[in-house]
Amino acid sequence: MESMLIAHRIPFYVHNRGFGGLYPGMQVSLYNVQRVMVPVAYAEASIELFGVFREGHQESFVCEKLGVRDRLRGVAEVLLGGWAVPFRYRKFLPANDESDRP
Repeated sequence: MESMLIAHRIPFYVHNRGFGGLYPGMQVSLYNVQRVMVPVAYAEASIELFGVFREGHQESFVCEKLGVRDRLRGVAEVLLGGWAVPFRYRKFLPANDESDRP
């Protein structure tokens, strides 16, 4: 995309460029996903340039029923990858230790 914009002399800005190198991990919208931004005056021309990408992207989404292997893989990813989901840790104290309790 950047090469096409440079070739057509359209100014652009990539939001969050290089951020993934600093903080690798899951792609979270509005946190570490990269976005290509162009001025409003060039928006129509850039949309026309990127039409090729949009057509190919829309065709790649085909709704089909998941097989048993794919469903099992999904369950395994949720169970084994649960560490990636942030949650608050609870502090467990022994029953006889009341010094740290409020």
